[in-house]
Amino acid sequence: MGSGCQTLGAQSYNWTGFYASNNPRGQFRRAFGTVTGRLGIAVDRALLYVKGGFAYANFRLGVSDSVPPLTTDATERLTYTGWTIGGGVEFALTQNWLIKTEYQFMDFGRKSISAVASDGITDTWKHDPSAHLIKLA
Repeated sequence: MGSGCQTLGAQSYNWTGFYASNNPRGQFRRAFGTVTGRLGIAVDRALLYVKGGFAYANFRLGVSDSVPPLTTDATERLTYTGWTIGGGVEFALTQNWLIKTEYQFMDFGRKSISAVASDGITDTWKHDPSAHLIKLA
């Protein structure tokens, strides 16, 4: 790598089978991924870059609320689209070996899940997911 060289590129990642829980029934993130562009500068053996682009996630959400004698129960599958931004460093240990670390923030927007309670009133929960991702390779 030469000093002061600029670089421009594109990347795509897809992950599946992640689980997170913040309510009694939980939420299962079935898959999420990103399609990004990156812009960087090479300094000696290091490449410093920023990246940004499109993010998506597929969730199976479940909510359960019970205050006797009333109950509410619902499950939905939702696909979210949003954006991502981050940055990282790649370092050439040798001509054939690199190490890389990267941080990425993803925001998937907001959606709601609704269910009719046993008293006939509709309950609505707002879901506003985001994720922080740190990679080391």
